[in-house]
Order: sequence, then structure tokens, then C-alpha cells
Amino acid sequence: MKHDFREFDFPRASPESEGIPSGAINAYLDRMKELGIGIQGFILMRRGNIVSEMAASPYKITDRRHVYSISKSWCGAAIGIARDEGLISLYDKVISFFPDKLPETVSENLSLMTVADLLSMSSGHETDSTGACLNSPDGDWVKTYLAYEVKYRPGTHWCYDSANQYMLCAIIERVAGVSALEYLRPRLLNPLGIRCEDVKTDSGIERGVEWDRCPQGICEGGWGIHVSPLDMLKLGSVYLNDGMFNGKRIFSRDWARRASAYHTENSGTADWSQGYGYTLWRCQHQCFRGDGAYGQLMVALPEQEAVWIQTAEDNRFQDAMDAFWELVYPHFNRSALPENEAALSELRKTEQSFEFQTALCGGEEKDFDGEYKVEGLMDVEKLIIKTEGRKAALSFVFPDGTRTIWAVNGGWRRTFIENFPSALYEWMLRPESRRRAEAAATFKWEGNRLCFKIQFVDSPHGQSLVFDFDKKVMTASGTAVPDGKREYRLS
Repeated sequence: MKHDFREFDFPRASPESEGIPSGAINAYLDRMKELGIGIQGFILMRRGNIVSEMAASPYKITDRRHVYSISKSWCGAAIGIARDEGLISLYDKVISFFPDKLPETVSENLSLMTVADLLSMSSGHETDSTGACLNSPDGDWVKTYLAYEVKYRPGTHWCYDSANQYMLCAIIERVAGVSALEYLRPRLLNPLGIRCEDVKTDSGIERGVEWDRCPQGICEGGWGIHVSPLDMLKLGSVYLNDGMFNGKRIFSRDWARRASAYHTENSGTADWSQGYGYTLWRCQHQCFRGDGAYGQLMVALPEQEAVWIQTAEDNRFQDAMDAFWELVYPHFNRSALPENEAALSELRKTEQSFEFQTALCGGEEKDFDGEYKVEGLMDVEKLIIKTEGRKAALSFVFPDGTRTIWAVNGGWRRTFIENFPSALYEWMLRPESRRRAEAAATFKWEGNRLCFKIQFVDSPHGQSLVFDFDKKVMTASGTAVPDGKREYRLS
């Protein structure tokens, strides 16, 4: 199928022109710095105009990265479009799509489970089935899901279960004959100006949207999509505008309203207790959101005609929400405000200078070439380390080949790495999982210790690796490292 793709970008405007004081946004970003919340990207749009955006170094605003459970909201959009097209109904029974995957005995509760129950996290499971699916011995997640105990009558019990959205992607594949990502391509991604192919730009390669797959090739649904903050803004804008985008209908007004409405009660406090819709959460102030682990946020503010996007590596979700409700939300005005050049200049400086990780700088310049076996680092057979002046290469040697990450001193160097074991730096992945990764890396020498910072910009996560050649130890630290830090013997 030939896809009609056209680039789309939002216009930019000053916050004051859209009725928001620049100082209010700056106060929010300052609060994030004060709290030490690891923001990696931020966008605020009102009435179709981006009034503030920033990408914290070494990220770019166009980086397509794993957004964890915001994937669910893209899956929900696919279901909404399929419903609009008459391919499925909210009341279709889940078992009707998979007659070849059913357990020997189909319980009454399983037989009652519907598409709507999957969307609203009310499948009837007492516990999350995702772990069971990930650990399916035969890799058949659909079969494992359908065999999982459905303790409660569907529609009566809320349980957050990421595999519910995996099943929705499996349903899309059954009724449409293509993956959820390919189904969305002509119906959502292309009309929103979201590219699926990589393209070369003046600043390097811009990646297309990707969705990680299960062993049988089905999009993971509840997680695994790789989109940029700008892509998230576009999806949030569609939901905000009742299914419309740039004058084109993407999905029906009925679906936009249903998806963002309250359907089930969920436990928690503040923004965790406002109810759950169809792959969207309700928020305080009659707002709604998609969100993902480590602080990925797509928040729609209907009364303010605004969308707030944030990417991060920090699970203090409520602290970020509270700061926004306190510092920005009260300052939305219906009419434009007088321009404030000093406050706007200060905001733009904050946006431009925001860092998530600071590049390593200084130290000695050494020419070094060493090979080391490393004990317990997945299936890494050895590491090859080379430094030459202000350049370095760190190579991971696996049974099926070598992957190299390049680094510089005093800045960041980006590397695409094909078929990289993503379980080295991310959660919810099988040890054998492989992905095309993109790393930004920096290094420096401290005496006889070699320090690397690696930020995987296709992800919220990174690692610091410190090689102590006197002790023959490599220390790894980062959120995806067990207990935040681990030592590996070098030989």
C-alpha cells in the first residue's frame, strides 16, 4: 500500500499570546530542577500553538524513544478506529477472536470478557498477567493470557494489566490482517505527519516510529512503542479535539469522548484516584492523560484547550503533577496577555540550558587498548575498550557479533547499534530481547579509572560504567541495573 505522508509541525508562539505567563512555565521547570526530577523533554501547547518546548541534553525533541505505558493510548486509538470502521464492537467477546488459542476448559468469566473490559482494565484478573505472558515457555502470549485465571466477573473488578492491551493488538491483527502499527500507519500516523521510516537529516538520522513485538510478531500493546514528545503531542491533540487533527477526522467524536470518560474506579490518591477510561486515565480538574513508567506524560486539559507533554526518568509522577497544578494550571487566561520580553527571555534560556545528564569533561588524554572478559553480564563474552585522545570506543562482544558504542570527552557522540540486547538497559524485557538501539555517550579518565556515561536516547534509561583497572572491576549504575548498582569482575 502506498502511504500518503506529509510532514506536519505545530506553529510556535509566546506563552503570553496564548494567555499564559512565561514566568509560570519557568517556575514549573525550576521546580523540577529543585526537586531533582529527571525531565528529558517538555512541551506545552495551547490552542494549536506550542508555547514552550525543551529537550534536556543529550536528548532531542524528535528522539523516538520507548514511552512505556503511553503505548496503551496508541493501542486504544487503533481500537477506536477499528470500531469506527466496523471491524470490531466494544461488546465482542475476546474468545471469539482466538478459537485456536483457547484453553481446554473455558471458564464462564473468560467467556464473558469483552473488548471494553480489556480497554478499561476490568478483564476480571486478580493480578497482572503480563509477567506470565513474558515468561511463556513457548512464546505464545495469547495462549498464556487466555489460560490465566479470570477470578472476577469481567467489568466488576479493576486490575492494571498491561497484557490487556497486548490482547487488543492481537485482536487488531486478527481482524485487519496487519500489525497494529501497520494498521495505524495510513489511518493515524501518516495523517498526523508521523514517520515510520528512518530519514537522514542535517543533524543525523531521524528514526521512524517502532513498536516492539512479542516472539510471534504481535505489537506488545501495553508497552513497547517508540515515539517522540512531538508525536505524543499530536496524539494528545487528537483526543483533545474530539478526534480531529489539522482539519481531518482521525477517529469519531464518540470514540474520543468514550475513551477519555470515566469507566472504572481505581485505587490511589490525587491523580491516581480519578478513574480509568479506555487506555486513558482521568486526572484532577476534569483533565485526562496517558502515562508511562518513569514519568512519561501526555495530559489533555480540555477547559484550557491545552496539551502538556513530559518525558522523564523519574517515578515521582505525583510530584510533577502537583507542581503543574500549583504553578501553571491557575495561570491559564482566556485572553492574550501583554508580552513580557524579560520573562520570555528567561524561559527560553531555561529551555535551552536544561540538561538531563552532563557530559564528562577533562581528565587525562590516554591512548589505551584492552580486552576483558566480564563475569555475569548477560551473554557478553568480552569487552574491548579503546581510547585515543578525546575519542573512545566501547565494544560488547556477543556470540553473534560485536556492537560498539562511540564516545567523546567534553560532549556526546551518538551511535546506532543494530540488534542490541535492550534488556541491558530497560525493564519488562526478556534476556534474549534485541533491538536497534541509539546511544549517546561521553567519557573521561580519572587516573587509572575510565568512566563512561551512556544514555540510550531511544529510551528513558542510561548507565554509568566505571572501569577500575587497578581493582579489575567494572561498576555499572542506573535505574535498570539491579539495586541501582552492580560490580562485575574483569579478567
